[in-house]
Amino acid sequence: MRNVKTGFFYGTGAALNIECGFIPDAVILWNHTDGDVINFAMPSIRTMAFTSGGTSEIKAGHTIKGATSLATAKVKQVLTDTGTWAGGDAAGTLILESDTIVGTFTSEAIYIEGESGLDDATGAAVGTIGVDSDTEVAADTGVTPYTGSAGSNSKGFTLASGVSEDAKLFAYVAFRDH
Repeated sequence: MRNVKTGFFYGTGAALNIECGFIPDAVILWNHTDGDVINFAMPSIRTMAFTSGGTSEIKAGHTIKGATSLATAKVKQVLTDTGTWAGGDAAGTLILESDTIVGTFTSEAIYIEGESGLDDATGAAVGTIGVDSDTEVAADTGVTPYTGSAGSNSKGFTLASGVSEDAKLFAYVAFRDH
């Protein structure tokens, strides 16, 4: 790991921006007061399931665009579960770099930006990666990327109000590998 940041803060019952100088690849967060909430989140990553992969193969490094929403994002990795791109029936998951997402994807056709008119796949809405120990299943952990305020380079992560319990002491470890 190239960047590691640890820290403590008090929850407020409202959303909190935790600045660590980078958008973390991974965050481990726990309620130190009660020990009852432990989250593992990957705020720098978002996932998009896709089906109907067309013959134009989406690859890492491509920027994709939603046909309806016009949202865009850079692809970090492509995981094909079934089918093939050559056969036009690839299905799987796109791993997206969250700090490159502009707009909100819906369930829609997606294209490789700059290759308009090609139906490269049908993508679902973008989800998060993480585990919340309260539910013991993959869930929305309440941890999202924070890109900093205008004119600021103080990036980090945002803790949702539902996780930021008022007057509870939280501890975190944030990691970034690049």
